[in-house]
Amino acid sequence: MRGTTTSSIEFGHTTINEIGEECTCGNRGCWEAYASNWATIRRYNRLKYKYSSNRSQDFSETKVSGFDVQRIENGIKVEWDNSDKSVAKYLIYRSTSPGFQIGSANQISSMTHSPYIDVTVTESVQYFYRVQPVNSLDQAGVISPERECVAPKRSKAFDDGAAFNLESYRIGGDQQVACKEGVFTLGASTRDGDNLVYKKTEFEDYIVTGKVKPVEVGPYDSAGILLKVQSEDTWYYALIAYGHQLKEKYNIAFVRRRMVDDQLDEVWLAFYPLQIDPRAEYTIKVGVFGDWMKMKAWKSNEEEPADWQLSTKDDLELKVGSVGFRHFGSKAEVSGLQLIRLPSSVERNFLSSDSGSESERHISGILAAARKGDDVAIESLQEAARYLGLGIANIFNGLGINTFFVTGQIVQAWAIIEPVIVRELKQRVFADNVNELKILPLEPDENRKFLGCVAMVTRTLFEGFRIVRWQV
Repeated sequence: MRGTTTSSIEFGHTTINEIGEECTCGNRGCWEAYASNWATIRRYNRLKYKYSSNRSQDFSETKVSGFDVQRIENGIKVEWDNSDKSVAKYLIYRSTSPGFQIGSANQISSMTHSPYIDVTVTESVQYFYRVQPVNSLDQAGVISPERECVAPKRSKAFDDGAAFNLESYRIGGDQQVACKEGVFTLGASTRDGDNLVYKKTEFEDYIVTGKVKPVEVGPYDSAGILLKVQSEDTWYYALIAYGHQLKEKYNIAFVRRRMVDDQLDEVWLAFYPLQIDPRAEYTIKVGVFGDWMKMKAWKSNEEEPADWQLSTKDDLELKVGSVGFRHFGSKAEVSGLQLIRLPSSVERNFLSSDSGSESERHISGILAAARKGDDVAIESLQEAARYLGLGIANIFNGLGINTFFVTGQIVQAWAIIEPVIVRELKQRVFADNVNELKILPLEPDENRKFLGCVAMVTRTLFEGFRIVRWQV
């Protein structure tokens, strides 16, 4: 709908309490300030203190049971019994030294479930692990005894540095490609080009590593590793950007490329600042863990960074795809591509609260705690549901809209929130009309955020429908 100034309505900033919570827009009492992710997190943190004084159980005595570690292909599995409903998350610690003391320096993950698949290990190195339970009030339980395991030798799907096979590659783009002794030269001095080489075989869940060295640097140059390639126009790209006129220069980045309605759509998704030396060779490593992709890059003559530097989520949901190299610009050399397959369950590492935006991470933890029966988490979600019902009732009573779709991470707790929404609607909607309302949950989907843009195309069909000011 359009108002008299052609602006559209954002229902999240309709006022439900004139002297209520402060909203991010600067006003008070907006619907968003009570029913959004941030509102739920804020409410959860407040309730923690209420419950902390009422709980009699001393969580400090809670122990982890069934804790064990074992070597699997290209990783180490850390598992435990996570049936204790009082535990909200488990902190996992690792060291190469026995008898180590836990701390932030050796914490490698925070998980809401078991198991954790550790794929960041070095082959043939002995590792020691400990696990500690934590409840929703951030109270820590007993740290587990150590368990040790020697990391397995890496099993590589291929290693071009050891055995290069040109016949395993496809050549695409502008096809300005030369190959000598296992090193591809992509591009030409005469003009900028977009060149790619990628494997004929497709893979799922892996860590891929390759080397990139600029030879001639143009104004818009970038080079890196292709991921999840399904065609020359559908892939992800983990790159170093070093062209001196690129607004994204001196970064590592993820780029997505696809065709939409016969139009090419290429988007820079995520950046990490890194001072790129265009005269140096860089090693790029990318991990593909289900829908999540993580990246790091460093000068080949320096030590590999301990942590991933950049992550993004695959919103195209490409389960499999090829890997290779891409270079845009003048000329670069790429080589040494190698791939290690990962255990299929590794993507479960990212069902926990360590990925996504800050609000998504907190909401994931609250949802996980609620599924285990945590009182604080359940009450936080039920209160959010009450305000969802209140806002929906206001819209229905005022405008007559009778179908509402609820999406976002909160729908994962639909069994908890739906009865509260329905109860609120029955209290606030005119009795004769309540049965006309439809409340439908939808799984989170980034594309749904843009469906409202359809109104820009179809607005001429609704020129006669406006919200107008009352005039005396």
